[in-house]
Amino acid sequence: MTRQEANREIVKLLSDAVEIFPDMRMGQLLAMLRIVTHTRPVSQKGADMYDVDWKDEFYLESKELLQRMKNQHSNARENEDETK
Repeated sequence: MTRQEANREIVKLLSDAVEIFPDMRMGQLLAMLRIVTHTRPVSQKGADMYDVDWKDEFYLESKELLQRMKNQHSNARENEDETK
């Protein structure tokens, strides 16, 4: 898969999510699809200020991002099936 093909598939998945979850904010959609990831602050001061540490993934290859998104989607479906 080329980088451009992976980028197109990422955009398709994001577009689909916008239609399925019309009330979600963009940041929520990006986090849900694991396009962006973040970690909670370690310190209490940071937690009190609602700080979030965003992971810098500027150099993350599109194919790796797409695989992470697909893994998240697959895990979510498995969890959904288990609760039924």
